[in-house]
Amino acid sequence: MKNLSLLLLLVVISFKSYSQQGFSFQGIARDNNGKALTDKNLQFTFSIHPTGGANVFTESKTIKTDGFGVFQHVIGSVKSTDFAKIDFENEYYLKVDVSENGGAVVTLTDSKLENVPYASYAHKAYFPAGMIIPYAGNVNTGALNIDGLVEPIPGWVLCDGKSFNSEKYKALKAALNDAWGENRLPDLRGQFLRGVDYGANVDSNSDKRTAKHAKGNTGDNVGTYQGDATRRPNAAFGTSTDGNHSHTMNLLRHHRSFEGNSDSDHPLKYNEGIGVTYHTSTTGNHTHTITTGGDAETRPKNASVNYLIKY
Repeated sequence: MKNLSLLLLLVVISFKSYSQQGFSFQGIARDNNGKALTDKNLQFTFSIHPTGGANVFTESKTIKTDGFGVFQHVIGSVKSTDFAKIDFENEYYLKVDVSENGGAVVTLTDSKLENVPYASYAHKAYFPAGMIIPYAGNVNTGALNIDGLVEPIPGWVLCDGKSFNSEKYKALKAALNDAWGENRLPDLRGQFLRGVDYGANVDSNSDKRTAKHAKGNTGDNVGTYQGDATRRPNAAFGTSTDGNHSHTMNLLRHHRSFEGNSDSDHPLKYNEGIGVTYHTSTTGNHTHTITTGGDAETRPKNASVNYLIKY
């Protein structure tokens, strides 16, 4: 394998989205005679380390060169979670080792990263720790990372109120500062978000907002919670009192009489009519209480998403 050499074409930054963090490494594999190694399966190991220090990131992958000997790999695509934890504010070196069919390992490069730290730092600045986003993808709440958190996207965890390791997630700790409880993620499950009032008097009950977890903020501050409420109308209202009423009851009068004697053929005479009308007593003005109907909460039309927070 000693006849393998590398012509490095380019190293470019490729942050296409927060779900595909990494940077592209591309080159041409040639032998010592300058001949391209075409259609070869080569075993690559990519390592990132500080000057003279242990690796902070390592991933391996078998890559097949094309018909011109060109190979390409997005560093960070194999172990995206580990890559997302690299603090590129520090100075690092990239080491690339390669072998063929388990043969001798050749180090192709072990050089200082120049452009990657800046681009990654800019990426982190654009998505700072503590930033919350709505995520419309499915989340498996039973799939936990090594720290017991739900991490559907590398670098982003579900806002479900879980405790987190403040030493391991220092940037997140600094951003939240126990606003949601001591070393607690925000718990936004089933919640609508609302801007902190900060004395604007839009949230008329901001002083009564509470903490969900121990040592969390209360009052007019970020991280506080508020229960259900239904606002009174601007004008008072009530049920109608037009209930005063009574009922009438008519008794029929029936009267019959004969004319003549027992031998007479005169017809029977009779008359009928309303003889007496009675009225029931009035009930008086009164109201009714509605005790059925309605739902458990007052809400606008809505759609469910997952809230994720950057660490």
